[in-house]
Amino acid sequence: MITISALIFGSLSLFFYSQEKANITNGFSSEGALHVDIQKQIIGHEFDGIVQSLMFLEDQVEFHYAFVDDNGAKQVEDDLFSYMKASASLDQVRLINVEGHEVIRVNYHGGAPTVVTKEALQQKGHRYYISEIMKLQSGEFYISTLDLNKEHGEVEIPHKPVIRFGMGVYDQQGIRVGSIIANYLANEMLGILKKSGALSSGDFMLLNGDGYYLSAPDPKKEWGFMFADGVANSLAFEVSEVWGRLSSSDSGAFSMDDALYVYSSVYPYDEMLKNKHTKPEMLSGHAWKIVGYYGPEHFDMAMAPYRKALLQWAALFGGFLLFAAWPVAAFLERRKLMNDYLVLLSNAIEHAGEAISVTDADGVFEYVNPAFVELTGYAPDEAVGRKPSEILKSTAQNSDYYKELWQTISKGEVWHGKLIDKKKDGSFYPATISISPVQDKKGIITNYIAIQNDASDSQRLLEKEMREEKMKTLATAIGGIAHEFNNILTGMLGNVFLLKSKGGGDEYASSKLNSIEHLGNRAAGMVDQMLVYVGNEIQPHVFTSIEIKGLYQEVFFDLKKRAPEGVQYSSEFPDEEFLVNGDSVRLVEALSHLFSNACDAVADVHDGRVSVNLEQVTVKQGIAERFEVDGEQDYVRITVEDNGTGVSVEHREVIFEPFFTTKEVGKGTGLGLSTVYGIAKEHKGFILLKSENDEGCSFQLYLPLINS
Repeated sequence: MITISALIFGSLSLFFYSQEKANITNGFSSEGALHVDIQKQIIGHEFDGIVQSLMFLEDQVEFHYAFVDDNGAKQVEDDLFSYMKASASLDQVRLINVEGHEVIRVNYHGGAPTVVTKEALQQKGHRYYISEIMKLQSGEFYISTLDLNKEHGEVEIPHKPVIRFGMGVYDQQGIRVGSIIANYLANEMLGILKKSGALSSGDFMLLNGDGYYLSAPDPKKEWGFMFADGVANSLAFEVSEVWGRLSSSDSGAFSMDDALYVYSSVYPYDEMLKNKHTKPEMLSGHAWKIVGYYGPEHFDMAMAPYRKALLQWAALFGGFLLFAAWPVAAFLERRKLMNDYLVLLSNAIEHAGEAISVTDADGVFEYVNPAFVELTGYAPDEAVGRKPSEILKSTAQNSDYYKELWQTISKGEVWHGKLIDKKKDGSFYPATISISPVQDKKGIITNYIAIQNDASDSQRLLEKEMREEKMKTLATAIGGIAHEFNNILTGMLGNVFLLKSKGGGDEYASSKLNSIEHLGNRAAGMVDQMLVYVGNEIQPHVFTSIEIKGLYQEVFFDLKKRAPEGVQYSSEFPDEEFLVNGDSVRLVEALSHLFSNACDAVADVHDGRVSVNLEQVTVKQGIAERFEVDGEQDYVRITVEDNGTGVSVEHREVIFEPFFTTKEVGKGTGLGLSTVYGIAKEHKGFILLKSENDEGCSFQLYLPLINS
């Protein structure tokens, strides 16, 4: 009987032991998938912040003044200092001239920015990323991989993981005068990832595309690719078969050599480049791997309570009693472990800074964390049992926007985007939201998890920029004053010219006259910009005889290279030449705006088409009288046509007004077509729109020909 009981007990023990290990394996797999997703959210949130910082710098600071004179350099230096004082996302910003020597450098040390003295500025032309940035064309953008910063040829101690961003700096004539390089310090992001991984039962690591550790439980293994003897410090070298499985797919889980690996790919550079007009091919598709590792030591630790309980019950009870009682003890112990894990996970979510909510498959709230309550004003009992559309939905988005959201998540895909939601008090707030479907083992969606961040600060920054743009329209009201100011400047600059022509040999006086002349020219340029949208005579630019066909052929070729893929681009340029009297910079700007609008119009159109063609025409008398142009003059007509959704009747009358736009919030200022309208007027021409709903539209720019 004892032998039989022992055999039965042993068999059952082995069976339940294997079942327990299978349960722990499933628990580790679910836990790993959750932590991998959380770390992906952390990386995405961090890179969104980088994009906001770079876009702010690019829009707000006129870097080319740093290469004009000391006053310009001081102004740019002050702007960079103020920005870095307000935002600690960048570790260093540098302006480098075309010879590769630093002109300005602002470092972020000890919690505050520091401007580097001229004596401490260095020659950086030999750095690999400087060489790459020097090759950039106008409008192109450089992003380096994540690596460690070097000073004087050596890796800086303590280690500073950075991503470098660079672009060319051009003066007002479009001549390359230097480059700007900004370093993003990734220490905080990597630290958050480590803290997140520490909450799990396993070890979490972040790998680059070659299998090297960017973040690892053992810091000695990190950044192996930065050191001559660091080749062995990579997962690809240590366990090549594991790396082969990891790199063969974007995400998943597998067991190998008594260890469980849960992983997912993250494409930080692709997410960042969605916000840029130029997409460098060198980083497109470059993936990092977030890997959760559960080795024998982790399984042993998880199984220890079970083994301990089994031995205790075996010592206390014998035979049949032990056989009858131990499953209950094992069940209670397992439930305790799962409860402990759920408590830990619940605490993490409860204390998260992001608003986290969970709904069922129909979108009904089942859980909201304290951050959600603080953001929206709805207590848990006010939100649970109701749908987001009942309490958060605002009128800022149309039904098509929500329909697209639901279509995405209903397919089991993650949706990232921005929404303007409504708080309990009725006020609206902008939010960046990520909604992830949760599926059971059969692939059926059971819940949705939403993580949202309050984007009010970034929205206020955007609104501030828009208000500043709108201020330009005041030029209409002060046009007369601006013209009078031009007259004053003309007299002042004329007298400066006369004084300079007299000479006299006084170097100090000559220097001051040069400074006055320079400042006067700058002031005249500023007045000219104020009059862009004024209906009176515009301040003249550099008008010369221009062969418009050759100019626009080059511009179209360049625009087509940088345009979105998946669209058919065509052009028709006749053999004859067309001479117009104009400003080449303004004419290039006009075609760029029209081409960009056409690309935006076909962005969501299957088989999108954009065409540009030129032809010589005469205008009808009615058209000439409408636009107050010479009806007997020959014109060159530049037509930019697309097969997008067209322009509705109610919008056609106001399409050229400043700040009018049909694009979504944040995707357009409404100044493009009004600028083209002003440029056409400057050149004694005009612009027409031809459009039908759902049949595309055609913008026709008419410019008078010379000696027609």
